[in-house]
Amino acid sequence: MYLRVAGTFEDQRRLLYQLTLVLVYCMVIHSEKCNISGLIKPCTCEKFWNDESFITCSPPDDGRTLMDLLEIVANHFHSGKKITFCITGCDREEAAFPAFPYGFFSKLNRVKEFQIEVRCDFAFLSPPVHEGTSIFDGLTITEKMTVVISPPCQSLNGWDWSLFLNIKFEENATFSIDHFHSRLDYIPSSFSNLGEHIPVKDIKFVRVFVSKLPNYAFSKFWRMEEFNFTQSLLSVVRRSDFPTEATYLRTLDLSGNKLQILPDDLFSNMPILKVVALNGNNIYVLQEQLFRNIAKHIKFNVSDLPLYCNCSIHWIISRSGFEEIEGECFSPEHLKNKPLNELKNDDLSC
Repeated sequence: MYLRVAGTFEDQRRLLYQLTLVLVYCMVIHSEKCNISGLIKPCTCEKFWNDESFITCSPPDDGRTLMDLLEIVANHFHSGKKITFCITGCDREEAAFPAFPYGFFSKLNRVKEFQIEVRCDFAFLSPPVHEGTSIFDGLTITEKMTVVISPPCQSLNGWDWSLFLNIKFEENATFSIDHFHSRLDYIPSSFSNLGEHIPVKDIKFVRVFVSKLPNYAFSKFWRMEEFNFTQSLLSVVRRSDFPTEATYLRTLDLSGNKLQILPDDLFSNMPILKVVALNGNNIYVLQEQLFRNIAKHIKFNVSDLPLYCNCSIHWIISRSGFEEIEGECFSPEHLKNKPLNELKNDDLSC
C-alpha cells in the first residue's frame, strides 16, 4: 500500500503520528463477535486481538429459562489465553434460576486466565448430581482463576464452594476471590475448605455483613499472599483463623471493621508480612505484645482509631522497625490529631 501525505514536513510528521496512533488504537481495541452473538440476544461474546474472550449473559425476555439459554451458549465455548464470563441482569424475580447446567464449562479444557464475574443473585453453585461432578468438569487453569462478586448481587448465602474442587490447577497456577458489597452474613464451611485443595492466593471481602468468623475460617489457605476483610462488621479475629505457618502472607488488611481487641499472637509465624492495616476500627490501645513477633520494616496503618496516647504506646516511639506508620492520637486533648510518627518521649509523660 502506498500513502502520500501532502503539506509541510511538520504537517506530514503530525499526520503520520496521528495515523500511527489510530492504527495502534485499532490494533489494541480490535475485537470480533464470537459465533454466539446474534444467535441469542441476551448473550454477547467478543474475542479480542490478544485471544481474550469476554462473554456476558443476562436473562432472556422471550420466555426461555436462562438454564436453556446457557446450555446453548456452552456449545460455543472454546479454550484460549483469557476468558471472562459475566452473568448479570438477574435482579428480576422472574429471571431467577437455580444454577448453571452441570458440565457447563467442560468445553473450556485448558485456559491461561479464567475470570467469572457474578452481578446478580442466584444459586450459582448447587450440590453436584453425584460425587466428582460439577459445572467445572474438565477445566484446567494454567496461570490464574478469579471469581469476582459485585453489585447488584445482594446475597450469596448458601453457595456450595466445593464445586471448585473439580478444577485442575497446574503448577504455580493460583486462585483469587474478590467479593464486593453483598449481604453475605456468614462464611460457609465449603469456602473454608477450599484452601486445602486449591492454591488460593488472594482473598478480598469488602462491605459484607459478616460479624464473626467461624473457627479456623481461613486456616487452610496456606498459599495466601493477600488477605483483605474490610469495611464490614467483623468484631472478633483470632490467630487460629489463619494458617499456622502463614509463610506467604504479605498483606493483612482488617480496616473499617468493629474490632476492639486483637490477640497478642495475631502476627506470629508471618515471616514476610509487609503491610498491616487496622485503620477505621474501635481499637483504643496498641499493646507492644501484639507486635513483638511482627516482621521488621512493615507499612503499618492505624489511622482513624480512638487511640489514647499514653505510656502504653511508648514502644512505638522507640521502635525503628516500621518502614511507615500512619496514624494519629485521638486523646488526650493536647495530643489529639498528632501523628504517631511525630510523638516524642516528653509527649507521653512516662
